[in-house]
Amino acid sequence: MEIVTKLLRESYLDYPQLCECYGALSAEALWKELEEARMHWRLNETLLGKSGYLCMTPYVLQRRCELLALLNQLQLSYPRVKGMTMEVVSLRLQAIDLDAYPLLASQLRMPQGDLLLLLFCLSLLPQDARTLCLLWKDLVLPAAPLRETALFMDEDAAAKRWKRPDQTYLFLHFLSQLELNFKECLLLLKRDCGDHLRMSGEQLQHRYPLLSQRQIAFFVSHRGRDEYYSIQDYMRFADVCYETARQAMEQLAAQHWYRRRKIGKRFYYTAMVGQSDGVL
Repeated sequence: MEIVTKLLRESYLDYPQLCECYGALSAEALWKELEEARMHWRLNETLLGKSGYLCMTPYVLQRRCELLALLNQLQLSYPRVKGMTMEVVSLRLQAIDLDAYPLLASQLRMPQGDLLLLLFCLSLLPQDARTLCLLWKDLVLPAAPLRETALFMDEDAAAKRWKRPDQTYLFLHFLSQLELNFKECLLLLKRDCGDHLRMSGEQLQHRYPLLSQRQIAFFVSHRGRDEYYSIQDYMRFADVCYETARQAMEQLAAQHWYRRRKIGKRFYYTAMVGQSDGVL
């Protein structure tokens, strides 16, 4: 039982891997124990009809949390469009019988569904998987330079998807695929650190299309080192109300172009020039 507990916490081995680690004789009995233990972590909802299940063991939950943390970093670094929600995905799925995909249906019903589980379920759909995965990307990480291929199951994995009922192996493979792409995006962000201070307004607009022309124009003329800018400065520059100016400056801060600091009762913003200023 101690070995099974360790396996649940540290890995998700299949039978051949278990034989390799513990020998064929020990593996047979161990495998039965492990399979029984995994069933306690099995999700109620299946992926397709009554088949295809996921076991959220401690190890799988840990991997999922690691990927959600990376996803959160990317969302902070590449702000999403406000007002766009997963309801858009639900509308696109109206032609599909969601009763045949219980786990997908449950994620769409939840106000705060698991974005990774949702993407995984979308990638397994027999039709429109590519379109729906790209829609997920447009809603969740619209500005992040993700490779599209990382959002879908690769051909080898897709060919094996329904050969065994336990789809946890496929889910872990999918998480590893996403992890590589997420880390590439964060690495690119570090490498580009400080480029925003040198680029022209036209270049910034091309690279950051989610920011408005007024935001870009304000930043280009207000990015002096050791200079502090206020929300009132943006109000005067763009001729907008306080709330609009505050949101604009917060978006620029979320992009890691400004660092926000409270002085007295007011917030001030200063251009961020490198990782020492807190850039990811």
